[in-house]
Amino acid sequence: MTHLRRLALTCLLMLFLFANAVPRHAGAAAGALATFETSRWIEGWNAHDARALGELLTEDVDFVLVNGTLVHGRQDFARLDAQQFAGRYRNSVFRNDGTTDESFIRPDVAVVHWRWSISGVSNGDGSPARTYHGIFTWVLVKNGGIWAIRVAQNTITS
Repeated sequence: MTHLRRLALTCLLMLFLFANAVPRHAGAAAGALATFETSRWIEGWNAHDARALGELLTEDVDFVLVNGTLVHGRQDFARLDAQQFAGRYRNSVFRNDGTTDESFIRPDVAVVHWRWSISGVSNGDGSPARTYHGIFTWVLVKNGGIWAIRVAQNTITS
């Protein structure tokens, strides 16, 4: 009887562990998180709404801009973006340039990579800048059922 009890407990433990396992690379259905979040980013950017973009971030976000500036906190990020939207990014258009890749570290922590392009940016002299491309890396955290960007790295690739 002790052997059967031990076997049953082992099986229950294995069932619990595998039931709570999170796949390294999420499939198409799980990719919905990345698609939803990138869509929200693009909508906020293309509306030139720094406040809406800030709402996608945690209060204590760490965000590396394409120029290498590290921004700490939602308020500082929104303030910098508002300045950008009042200046050379006034007419900018952000696009998703391909598929998004998402991986779950835990059920409430995900890493998202996605490629983007931006056009409509002005150079310092007011002339149009070329369209450029990049990749975002986000660490998303889920708190109270809501996903938010906790860490972001934005890199220009061309």
